[in-house]
Amino acid sequence: MYLVDYTISQLHSLIGDWARTNAYADFLLSGVCSGKTVVDCGAGSGVCTYLALRGGARRVIACDISSEICDYLESVFEHDYRVSVCQLDLCNEQIPEGDLYIHELIGNALYGEGINEIFANMRSQGIGNIYPRYARVTNGYVTSGKPKPSDNMDYMLRSEVIDFIQYNEHYEWSNCLIHDWPDLDWNFALPENNPWLWLLDLRQPVPDRVKDQLHPGDVIWEVGFDNQFKNSYTNVNPECNNWNTRTPYIEFIKCCNFN
Repeated sequence: MYLVDYTISQLHSLIGDWARTNAYADFLLSGVCSGKTVVDCGAGSGVCTYLALRGGARRVIACDISSEICDYLESVFEHDYRVSVCQLDLCNEQIPEGDLYIHELIGNALYGEGINEIFANMRSQGIGNIYPRYARVTNGYVTSGKPKPSDNMDYMLRSEVIDFIQYNEHYEWSNCLIHDWPDLDWNFALPENNPWLWLLDLRQPVPDRVKDQLHPGDVIWEVGFDNQFKNSYTNVNPECNNWNTRTPYIEFIKCCNFN
């Protein structure tokens, strides 16, 4: 397991991946939050908390393990009585009760950032209404090269997300992940006619077949809010990418934490 301790600037950099951020906006603004208590698991920048409110949530509980991020979230939402901020370890502690759970746990590695432990903790507490919940995985190729600077593409964000970055007086556009992680790779390609190797329900333990399937190349993944992947995001998006990285298969296996 590894957990990423993001800075506020890095969290703002994550928002800048418009394809990923818009997928969350599409889900949270679809009506699923209406009248509900939403638990934002790993609330980070606060964008999902804000979008849940815009989507009609009655209340949002914004959870994060970092005291610095919790202080930041308290400041962002200090004038909104519907938001409560809770500092907790999602891997081990009791998770607040809610009607719908949202997470932004998948950054550069599908099974990184403690996702196995967090979802196991949710299973132990009978929490299943968590999104996004599906993934499909295959292998592809990533061409290495000198990282190119990431342009400010905030204009590609949904208008409700743009409203958030205007609402949030702390927000500053950032491409700091490019500078912090200079070994990023940029060009992803799926082999021609290559099928998805696995369809995974992230709420379940990682199946043995993932470990047993041997192949070269790099892991290409797509995360879906539904099992048809009508609303999803993927690491095959170099045109708006300022955080995804190459994931060799051997590193993917390490992240799966098999015993």
